[in-house]
Amino acid sequence: MYTLMGSVTSAIAAALLFGLFWKLTKELGKTPSRLPPGPRPLSIIGNVHQLPVSNQHEIFFEWGQKYGDLIYARLFQTPVVITNSIQVARDLMERRGSNFSDRPNFVLFNELMGWGAVLTHLPYGEKFRKQRKWFQAAFQSKTALHAFQALQRRETYVLLTGLTDSSNAFRSHLKRYAAAIIVEIAYGHTVSSLEDEYIEIADRATTETVTAGTPGASILGLLVDFFPILKHYPIWLPGSGFKIRTNEVRRLVNRLFDAPYKMVTERMVYRESLF
Repeated sequence: MYTLMGSVTSAIAAALLFGLFWKLTKELGKTPSRLPPGPRPLSIIGNVHQLPVSNQHEIFFEWGQKYGDLIYARLFQTPVVITNSIQVARDLMERRGSNFSDRPNFVLFNELMGWGAVLTHLPYGEKFRKQRKWFQAAFQSKTALHAFQALQRRETYVLLTGLTDSSNAFRSHLKRYAAAIIVEIAYGHTVSSLEDEYIEIADRATTETVTAGTPGASILGLLVDFFPILKHYPIWLPGSGFKIRTNEVRRLVNRLFDAPYKMVTERMVYRESLF
């Protein structure tokens, strides 16, 4: 008798679980009618299966031809709105900027790699507005822009000289030109060669960030933005290669932030000691 009751109970529990799972997957597969049109998502994974590892913009363009200039999709449980025209982008980002100025938290780049304090990665809020105000004051006023002309002229001469001497290395010369202007404006450091310490630090940090952040680098690294709990994945388990790489990238990013800052503070202390 107990065996029969146990079997009945198990059957009822299995039926309830199946019904709950069926309802959940059915609801997840729906697109609410108030959202923009878009490709029909699958339960659980959404539209992930329709996106290639690279050149996703080509799929977005195809969706635009089919669904219009504003498209809704879902990547796992993350909603995504895709704009396929300049006019729609301006309507949303400029005319309604206060509604759409925030950005999602990218766990891979912000938390694991250490880019979270950079202006382009900050969530919309007091800290973001304060840093944006500083940035605008330094780069948008006519006085500030005029002050940079001598620096730009000097670095242009260096660029042209480098291109004349070794035109085959034009990529390196252009990289040095852009980095030299940025580093001198931000930290007052004059770049004297392609082997400059701070240029090499910045180049390695950004290169390793791109390499570790590409979709093909690691499956778990790709999924961590959708399932943030994966950031706690133990480093001693199989498949933890993305944690090892992001730890190395974080070390490089911290050095990118700390090294020039330390250089500036040491120069300030030295100048104060002269008086």
